[in-house]
Amino acid sequence: MDQLELKYLEAAAVGDVNVVKEALKQGVKVDTANEEKRTALMRCTRRGRKQVTQILIDAGADVNALDENNKTALMGACKKGHVEVVQMLIDAGADVNAFDDQGNTALMRAAFQGHEAIVRALIKAGANVNQQDSKGRTALMEACSAGSVNVIDVLLARKADVNIQDKMGCTALMRVSYAGFDELIRQLLDHDADKDLRDRDGKRAYDYYVTRHDNEEILDRLA
Repeated sequence: MDQLELKYLEAAAVGDVNVVKEALKQGVKVDTANEEKRTALMRCTRRGRKQVTQILIDAGADVNALDENNKTALMGACKKGHVEVVQMLIDAGADVNAFDDQGNTALMRAAFQGHEAIVRALIKAGANVNQQDSKGRTALMEACSAGSVNVIDVLLARKADVNIQDKMGCTALMRVSYAGFDELIRQLLDHDADKDLRDRDGKRAYDYYVTRHDNEEILDRLA
């Protein structure tokens, strides 16, 4: 990689519009990437650089390019909560159901971080709310692990399957039971969460809850 390419990638990351434009004018390929296969678009979208994002999209940047871990620009923008950039990528044709080498999607990242507006945008664009990662986890499970009430509301309203089990047999209800998120336990039960499902060790949500928490009302509901 020559100095102009290095300068171009750094300019994209910091949002230096003029340097990015000049580098492209001088013939730098728009999808030039560093040693980790991260392109200029990946670097600027992760940091929310809207102007540079639009310049690169207009210049033909591949919005679905993959880095060495199969992560896309959309995944980075979703994780960091850059709503406008996410929408720009979606409008430019970003694959909302792409997954990295761990099976994680943009929706899973946004759900775990509690980025409600991004979750809504991804679902509107066709994101699969029930897609599972390499461990069998879903966006709903990620939101439950983080205690993201508003995101859980959105996912449930969009028909997220509350009873999917991961590869260890764990459900969303088991996750919130272990954490002691009483409000979320009520919420999932009210959306037909099956309290009688068992994980690979034979434990139910009740067993996850009772070892760490003692709210009698919740224990009664989980019993």
